[in-house]
Amino acid sequence: MMDEVLGWGLVTLFIALFIAQSIIFAALLLRLRKKLHSIKAQRAWEPFQIIERPSQTTLKVLKELSASGSLEARELSERLGLSREYTA
Repeated sequence: MMDEVLGWGLVTLFIALFIAQSIIFAALLLRLRKKLHSIKAQRAWEPFQIIERPSQTTLKVLKELSASGSLEARELSERLGLSREYTA
């Protein structure tokens, strides 16, 4: 008889813990959703990023790399007549 009462007590305890856990997780999920929606709303009002055209030097470097495969910065700077800061 005592074991049966103890067993039902444990079952009741675990049911209560499960319900508490579910409530906590639901509250955390709602907070997370609210934060995500506010971040999306902020991004919607931000202006679009303006992308600049690459400079002529950058285009030269990219064309040389695509034509000749992989080069080291030294070889590339010698071919283009540029300092290594531009080609590194």
